Amino acid sequence: MKQIIIRPICPISPIRLIRLTFFLLVTCLLVNLLPINSVEASSPNVLDLKEGWNLISLPVKPATPFTAKTFLEEITLQNGQADKIARWEGNRYEIFVYGYDVNNFRLSPNTAYFLKVETPTQLVVKGTPQKPSTVSLSTGWNALGFSYDLFSLKAGDLLLALNASAKDQITAHTIAQKPAGSSWQTFIKIYNPTNQKVENLGQDFNLVQGLGVFLKTNKDLLWKP
Repeated sequence: MKQIIIRPICPISPIRLIRLTFFLLVTCLLVNLLPINSVEASSPNVLDLKEGWNLISLPVKPATPFTAKTFLEEITLQNGQADKIARWEGNRYEIFVYGYDVNNFRLSPNTAYFLKVETPTQLVVKGTPQKPSTVSLSTGWNALGFSYDLFSLKAGDLLLALNASAKDQITAHTIAQKPAGSSWQTFIKIYNPTNQKVENLGQDFNLVQGLGVFLKTNKDLLWKP
């Protein structure tokens, strides 16, 4: 029978134990008392703003509602700089330029906005997450935003849901997204009359809380996420 040898664990001296205990106590105090600013880019209430134009939406319902002017001012307070923000209204853009009082519109959850950023920053938007609600889509292009968790919903999933009742007719066919610092991502569903099948064009992509999309439909639709 093989003999098993059990070796004793090396004991810690009393002085070393006191030093180790003191070190752990000091570490716990520092972690709880120091104002450590840890901002995660993936946090749902953080907008990762890059230089240039960003297609964004409010990631949450803000504690204090924003106008175009106060939103640009909030970016400045958080060490960024942006001087223009635009919304898609019907079939045209309305743009607000800081320093002028024209088109100082109010920002709403679940709506997409174009934001011109001069100095990049990670903008923390304080507020509460929204529950998905019914969205009214008009014929033509719609600027759609997401102020709630999408649970890995893809562009193709959204188009599929909107076209659920269509067989040989695609009512919602084009969706485009522009992540900060990246080029446009476009995904299209078309009906091929030759083989009588719906075909996809482009690479499917994830919809992201806090980003916006442009969505084109052939008729007025209601979408409940």
